[in-house]
Amino acid sequence: MSEQPLLTQFLTDADTQMRVFDMGRRVTKIALSEFQQFEKGELPYWYPFQQTAWVALLFWHKKDKTKHNIWFLRMPLDETGHIQISTRDDFMHLFISRLNEQVSNAQTDNKNLTHALKDNPYVFKPTQEKMAVFHAKALKTLQQEPSQFFQGALDYLQQENYEHWDTLGIQGIADLCVRSDEKEIEELLLKSLPRLPDPAFAAFCQNLENENTSTFIAEMIFKRYQNESNSAALALNCIRAIANTKACGILQQLVNDVLNNDSVATDPQVLIAISAKAWQCLEDDFTRSLFLNRLAKNSAGQDYFNAVVIDLMFIPGMRTRVLSDFRNPERSDALSNAVGEFFQSVAQLS
Repeated sequence: MSEQPLLTQFLTDADTQMRVFDMGRRVTKIALSEFQQFEKGELPYWYPFQQTAWVALLFWHKKDKTKHNIWFLRMPLDETGHIQISTRDDFMHLFISRLNEQVSNAQTDNKNLTHALKDNPYVFKPTQEKMAVFHAKALKTLQQEPSQFFQGALDYLQQENYEHWDTLGIQGIADLCVRSDEKEIEELLLKSLPRLPDPAFAAFCQNLENENTSTFIAEMIFKRYQNESNSAALALNCIRAIANTKACGILQQLVNDVLNNDSVATDPQVLIAISAKAWQCLEDDFTRSLFLNRLAKNSAGQDYFNAVVIDLMFIPGMRTRVLSDFRNPERSDALSNAVGEFFQSVAQLS
């Protein structure tokens, strides 16, 4: 039994509050109590990406929210999606050792707590897009005003001058989308999203994927997909926009419509949008069968099929479902061939 403390136990006390966010498949909050169970090895990670848990820790002093810290940590997972106990303890050993060095040198403020992560191999830097979304969510969590770029995004939608989309900042769009649950912002999105030029529409969709969007927004996005040319770019943007919607039925219908569309269904970017962002739709047997058959014919080839399947199998509950489809005697010839090559590649690696 390891004597290393759990990270959340070490960081939280009577004067500290903490929020945990997934930074892998989407930027979304994880309940602290559930994350602690994951840390103990009792639960698999909910949103594994590339066989890793990518998390952000936001913690602050209860009496002064300006005194806060942000950590971005990656935690390798085992074949069942649980945290690797050895790497968890290795992280804590490295962190505490560096912290003890600073304490011995009378360096104990918040900055030095974060400095104790220097050169730690389990620290990562998010992409610019994900950093913008996290920053927006952190400000909202800390009950602070949005960034200075928020007003620019708001003005863009309010003035209906959609031509100058290239003046928009990534942070402003993130700030606005994080507040899509506010009535005024939702109404503004419902009015503008159907008419935005494709590049601006894509930027808003990329940010909305992190939000639990309303049925109204989901319906509007689905309508835009139905009304416009069904390009692969439009399909993946629409899927991303409502990947985390409250209207699960509309998302399911959109994904099924996309998978039944021969002109876009084998596009690698469309397929990864489904498996990485709207994976919950693949819990449905019919949709998953459609998806796997399209994946078997994807235009990027067998290696792409293998990579997507491996990533998908790490999602809790998905491995059994996918393997059942692989064993289905009524599977298509294309899927049979792809499955055979998949298992052959796995055998060569073992």
